[in-house]
Amino acid sequence: RDCLLSRGLGDVYKRQDLNSGQKLIDSERMDHMGDIFVCEFSKNSEYVVLGGYKGVFEVYLTDSKGKLELKGQHKLHSSEITALALSADSKFAFSGERDKVARYWELETGQPIATIDGFEGKIKTTHISPSGDQLMATDGKTLKVYSVSQKKVIATFEVARSHVSGQAAAFSPDGSKLALSLIHISEPTRQEAI
Repeated sequence: RDCLLSRGLGDVYKRQDLNSGQKLIDSERMDHMGDIFVCEFSKNSEYVVLGGYKGVFEVYLTDSKGKLELKGQHKLHSSEITALALSADSKFAFSGERDKVARYWELETGQPIATIDGFEGKIKTTHISPSGDQLMATDGKTLKVYSVSQKKVIATFEVARSHVSGQAAAFSPDGSKLALSLIHISEPTRQEAI
């Protein structure tokens, strides 16, 4: 079913059918999470994952009728969640936070598997390779590549001059390309995608 999962201020999210416009579910306030900053469907659309300002994730099981069942609540970050990627097999998540840390974890249990730190700014985007063996995270300046099988960072690249210059970032679906929006200090209103 084609549907839209959206978030709003006041800790509220809703799921809506895109064909009929019918509201499938509307949450109540979720003070334990703070404002919802990320929401993603798993690749098989079986799960919906929400991440909040207070570093908490909620994982929901979804069905074809739009019903959501809470499967887990996980405190994985110490600050605002800023990025989320889910694996192709819908078993793992790779998330980032304002406090310069990215975390790889099991979707169903919330069990942390790996932590990547050493960034200068908040994590802007994360990516799990289609095979599930490589993780990528960037703060807009530095891009780190982590090998799941080797359990370590295997490459670090500088992608911009400063972590504050890249206001937004996104990986292509296969992870071969990174797009950054750069704001040039000499021309603060100009934005350029690379």
